[in-house]
Amino acid sequence: MFHQVKVPEEDQAAFRFLYWTPGSISAPLTYQMTVHVFGAISSRTSCIFALNKTVDDHRSQFPDVADSVRRNFYVDNYLDSFDSEDEVIQRSREMKSLLQLGGFNFTKWTSSSRTVIAALREFVLASPTLDLDLEKLPVERTLGVTWGSEQDMLTFKIRKPPNNVTLTKRAFLSIISTVYDPLGLVAPVIFVMKSLLHDIWTNEDRIGWDDVIPEALSQRFYCWNDHLENLESLSGPRCFRFKRGRWTQQYLHVFTDASSKGYGAVAYFRTVFED
Repeated sequence: MFHQVKVPEEDQAAFRFLYWTPGSISAPLTYQMTVHVFGAISSRTSCIFALNKTVDDHRSQFPDVADSVRRNFYVDNYLDSFDSEDEVIQRSREMKSLLQLGGFNFTKWTSSSRTVIAALREFVLASPTLDLDLEKLPVERTLGVTWGSEQDMLTFKIRKPPNNVTLTKRAFLSIISTVYDPLGLVAPVIFVMKSLLHDIWTNEDRIGWDDVIPEALSQRFYCWNDHLENLESLSGPRCFRFKRGRWTQQYLHVFTDASSKGYGAVAYFRTVFED
């Protein structure tokens, strides 16, 4: 996506870089990028603007797809759900056509449906190497969680640090950042460490970035870390479906509570069926 969006000529000097051939004795050469790069702070905003401009310019041709692009793109990843296989196939074809009008090549589509993957291979959207008759559907990572498309379940993969790590404030922040959970599925687990982070930050001894965290605080971390791998045993459906029968009423109940340390919320579906 990034390399498909050009940098205005007057701004390209901000993307200059030096290149020196290894082993060369000559002076390094100076180049500048003409397209956006992954490391630039401005690139995401500029590329999303270009994507949305493509949508707005061609909305009359693809009204349904245009709204989907606006709602469901996260930088260069598109996440969506559909009620039928025919709908997802049609939508993906239209989206490929729409994005190509802006110079974006839509690739690497995957699904929990083998029928969808087979149909999209015609448009070079789905994996050409997967044997749909013999192999299981792939496991993908998206927005911090692992999605097993075969069972259509969300799970977690944890990179647990070694038990003998020297726990400084810098190391502590690095470790808890590895549990990336933007959907908030394991917020109660991360909250324990956010509470500890607050206590470290406000400790009367003014703990420095590379100071070893006092034992009274570090023991709370080690207890949490010892059980962290248990997250890998958790799983949940990507989508909640009510397959029992036709329902007549559906409610979403949300409960919240707070303490001096933090707050929590939990939501429930309540569904009334015809019977």
